Amino acid sequence: MKIAALFICANDRVESAVSLKRERLIPESVRKEWAPAQISVVPMVPIPGVQEESFLNNVENVSDKFEGLVVFIPKALSYLLNRSRRGLFVFEYDGGRVVGNLQNQLSGIIRRGFTAFRQLLGKARRKDNLRAILLPLDDFIATPVQKLRELFENISDRPHFARELDQILSDLRSYQSPKRVSEEEVRVVYTDDRGKVFEVARERHAEAEVSVPPHDVVCGLNKACRFGVKYDEKFHYNVTIGGDVRRHRFAGCHLNAPRINRATHANLFPNGYVT
Repeated sequence: MKIAALFICANDRVESAVSLKRERLIPESVRKEWAPAQISVVPMVPIPGVQEESFLNNVENVSDKFEGLVVFIPKALSYLLNRSRRGLFVFEYDGGRVVGNLQNQLSGIIRRGFTAFRQLLGKARRKDNLRAILLPLDDFIATPVQKLRELFENISDRPHFARELDQILSDLRSYQSPKRVSEEEVRVVYTDDRGKVFEVARERHAEAEVSVPPHDVVCGLNKACRFGVKYDEKFHYNVTIGGDVRRHRFAGCHLNAPRINRATHANLFPNGYVT
């Protein structure tokens, strides 16, 4: 497994240290915990005045090369990723005046970020947890999903990250129920607080459409990653509500989600794309 530590550098000193040291910044304890995974340290310096779209395109280009992505960003620049916390695992750090041993400070930041990311990956390896983590975050209306969004908005300030994630996933299990489709087969579905039923689709549709325009740059990022973890881009839910799904308006992956033309169900992808 290839993991990237994308280090956004706020000043020349940090950029120089990250560019020079690269993987030598990874603490030995992290190397042992992640073996045999390959971790690459990738520095990135935002151009002054860079627009969000250009910045996110650069981040997406990095993510394409890896199966997991942890983005370390100074708090002063964290606004650049405010809309991307659903696709990225964002760990904020104090990028102001550096005092003392810079290499030790950067290694400590990487250790803390990768400790939390490892806890997430450990949960996501279980299919039932991954299904819950991939629920469309704006269309599955439930308190645990709201808490899941909030948890990943500022990971670095969550001292009990693993415990909070465990509780959220436990709460989401209460939204599961079995659906018997034959004598031999029972499937698991999720039902949200508004009665929408989400069933993991067995059919393999084309991937979510994310071309810009009409889509937003964040649509493409969220299509491939959830909280920094790559997922199957054809994974989606079949969603039903009442007797006719055409009466429901979905949130969509960005503004102006289309109406559904069929009565039976909607195909809803984790990034919110609906068809």
